[in-house]
Amino acid sequence: MTTPSINRASYQVLLLLAAAAVSTTGGDGNTAPGNATVTATTGGDDTEMYICYLCTGRNPILIRRCPIYWDYCHLNCFDDAPSTAAAAVPVVSPAAPARRVGGVPRETLEDEECYVMKLYENGSYVIVTTLGCSQTASCLLSCGGGDLAADGEEALAAAHPGAVGVSPPVRATAPRGMPPPRVADFQRCGSQAMTATPAPRAITGGWRMWDTKFGFPPAAPPTTAAAAQKNPKRRREPEAEAEGEVAAEMREEAVERLRGVVRDSVGKHLYASAIFLADKVAAATGDPADVYMLAQALFLGRHFRRALHILNSSKLLRDLRFRFLAAKCLEELKEWHQCLIILGDAKIDEHGNVVDQDDGSDIYFDKDAEDHEINIKAAICFLRGKAYEALDNCDLARQWYKAAVKADPLCYEALECLVDNYMLTCEEESELLSSLKFGKEDGWLSAFYSCLIRKHEKEYIVEAKFKEFERESCSISSLSSGLTLKNNIDVLACKAEYYHQSGEYQKCFELTSALLERDPFHLKCTLVHLAAAMELGHSNDLYILACNLVKDYPQKALSWFAVGCYYYCIKKYDQARRYFGKATGLDGTFPPAWIGTGIAYAAQEEGDQAMAAFRTAARLFPGCHLPTLYMGMQYLRMHNFKLAEQFFMQAKSICPADPLIYNELGVVAYNMKEYQKAVQWFELTLEHTSSSLNEMWEPTLDKFEAAITYYHKALWLKPDDQFSTDMLTLALESSCQITARTR
Repeated sequence: MTTPSINRASYQVLLLLAAAAVSTTGGDGNTAPGNATVTATTGGDDTEMYICYLCTGRNPILIRRCPIYWDYCHLNCFDDAPSTAAAAVPVVSPAAPARRVGGVPRETLEDEECYVMKLYENGSYVIVTTLGCSQTASCLLSCGGGDLAADGEEALAAAHPGAVGVSPPVRATAPRGMPPPRVADFQRCGSQAMTATPAPRAITGGWRMWDTKFGFPPAAPPTTAAAAQKNPKRRREPEAEAEGEVAAEMREEAVERLRGVVRDSVGKHLYASAIFLADKVAAATGDPADVYMLAQALFLGRHFRRALHILNSSKLLRDLRFRFLAAKCLEELKEWHQCLIILGDAKIDEHGNVVDQDDGSDIYFDKDAEDHEINIKAAICFLRGKAYEALDNCDLARQWYKAAVKADPLCYEALECLVDNYMLTCEEESELLSSLKFGKEDGWLSAFYSCLIRKHEKEYIVEAKFKEFERESCSISSLSSGLTLKNNIDVLACKAEYYHQSGEYQKCFELTSALLERDPFHLKCTLVHLAAAMELGHSNDLYILACNLVKDYPQKALSWFAVGCYYYCIKKYDQARRYFGKATGLDGTFPPAWIGTGIAYAAQEEGDQAMAAFRTAARLFPGCHLPTLYMGMQYLRMHNFKLAEQFFMQAKSICPADPLIYNELGVVAYNMKEYQKAVQWFELTLEHTSSSLNEMWEPTLDKFEAAITYYHKALWLKPDDQFSTDMLTLALESSCQITARTR
């Protein structure tokens, strides 16, 4: 007899056995899990086979072994009541007697989810169908070929009296190759065989599994208690819940430990380690805070594109932290237009007040440390200002910097940009300072900002501000150590800048020299030290300082500005212009380099080039009065007194406290033979100088002495000249006042 005939005869015998053993089988070739490992001999047929399962969770209900050429594993269901048409998945009447499905009582399967699965010899599997287990009471597995022949149907009829017809196969309700929604990959039916391969043994009245690695270990039909124990969904005992809570706590502790390691790696600048661990934490939790931590690590590791991609993929850009970090990535990539787009639309008035902003779209999830951090909206305003400044829109940049300081006075960077880049006039600086809302404990900061912007005030006003700062700084100073902020380098550098503005160059140079011994790399103090050394003609100090700066900071404009100062000091103006120009090329917003370029041209009587440099500086730095003042000096040199007076008056509107402006106005009035007006301007000059007059104002005092001499000569020629008499009296009174002030 050929092999197919043997198989068909065996198949018919098995069908009869299945019909006789309803308690342990579900129909033609459908066995309970207890008979899963029974092996059937095929007479040497080496046809590749696969196994068709009906399972719930990891528990098999029906098993069928099928040849690979019948690769259409599905359920065939039968109607218990006579009907002319069979339904696809009939619902059994409530009055029907309790049935057993694959040896498992039907009530055990109520409200459970079943699925049909094909398991191949190579271990791969495909989920074919998902359906409710209550719908499988009158269903059998079929391979899809001619396995349900007429004789098979007779056997099924004997097993299920009254069953009429075979319904169409149940169609799949889940994507092919994907597990059902409630069955995880490691819980799929048949996964037990991957870890245990027991020897096959014969069990009467059922099938034999040829390869146990594709089946299940032998087991009795599960009872209700056993099924509940195997199925985690049914396990609701207090012990299981306690174990689950302990396991969850352990997982959370492990994740929190990794978060701590990430933070420590960032603190130790081990950015590759931080990125590696943060990536694993974010993948394990999916928490927005962990995603942000990963993006932060990538940003610090200078992986700006990858950080930006992760932030965009997170769909959490409504959170201001995510949006700000994404904009910072674009800032580093110099994509300024995209930076402004991702920050969102907002309008601002000329006073730095944000208007027409949709705050409803802004969410800030991290509120725990809000009292100990700079306001995120201040940081966003500052970044907008930087973007507009990079796009040469100085007006909007100035307004957004003001908005940043107003949003949070602790945002020092915004005020630093406003002051160092001369974006505000002296009056605007005072108005901005008065509009800031400092906290009760931030009085020291308010006093420091006052010292920072009042460099051209009278000496007693500046000294009063510094004393106020010393008083306020006691609130944050250490009482035990006796240290205070009055010796802080930033504070003393601010005082040195005041000395330079008032013309006390020697005092300024001594103070900055002491500060640079404490901190040789304090660049603000270095700039003031350069200016004082150039005024005093200390070329050796300039040479040493310039060499050190070029070695330490070759990409900073300050380094090459120092080289230009050295060449200017030794009167090599061509080289000075070259290095001032190199400084402006490195940083076009560095005011001293532009002014130095104009002064170097003026020293060589090249007025047109000097005026061009001064105009550029006046356009870039509207709050700096020096370019306008120097343009007036150029017109004064060319004897264009009217234009010179206009530029001096414009400089006076920017900085009304600089005595040099009044001195130049007095010179203009003198050259225009407006002597009374000249005397008034010179008096104002002396009123705005510090109490300790220095050699800078010696020409102004000499003008009074010369005036007195000429008035005496005029009266000698014409003793009854009333104008000369009045002017001599006024000059003598002014000279006496100046002498008294000096003493």
